[in-house]
Amino acid sequence: MGNAGFGVELNIGSSDCTIQSNQTHSNGGGIGLQAGIANCRIKRNVALANAGPDMSDGNASCSTNTWSGNIFGTSDVAGGGPDPCLQ
Repeated sequence: MGNAGFGVELNIGSSDCTIQSNQTHSNGGGIGLQAGIANCRIKRNVALANAGPDMSDGNASCSTNTWSGNIFGTSDVAGGGPDPCLQ
């Protein structure tokens, strides 16, 4: 059983970071970046079976964040819904 929040979440003030090779399951959400997070690389993570989105970026079209090689079921970006920037 996970927790009520995201398994991995970056809050305002984070930038130039790497989130790599993590697993999040059965949480309130999988991996989430709040609006304003910039220049982060989110790669080779697994996020499945979370109550909220498995992958979430609070920036429209992921801004300057790069998502690649991740395995997930659901996603959301600012403005609503999935976006091809989440990979």
